[in-house]
Amino acid sequence: MTYFLLDYDRAAQRLVSVTPIEDTAEALAAYSEREREALGTSHEVVLFYGESEDDLRRTHSRYFCADGPSAPISEIERVERLVAGAKAAAGA
Repeated sequence: MTYFLLDYDRAAQRLVSVTPIEDTAEALAAYSEREREALGTSHEVVLFYGESEDDLRRTHSRYFCADGPSAPISEIERVERLVAGAKAAAGA
């Protein structure tokens, strides 16, 4: 398993960086340092622990964008499902 340190800019609604870190002490130190740097800014610093970045993208999709800063993957998937359901109901 790997730690993933994310830096997300809430004002811009975009992920600034994803840093994979293997060592627990290193991950916690990096998180603490990045948190201090982010104080008073629009940046949200998050530390996750998981199998892979792909898993992280699925479980925490709000941090990852598909088509730019305001299009979270989960919202796109929701709209695609609604469109598919409407087409199926209309017999298309």
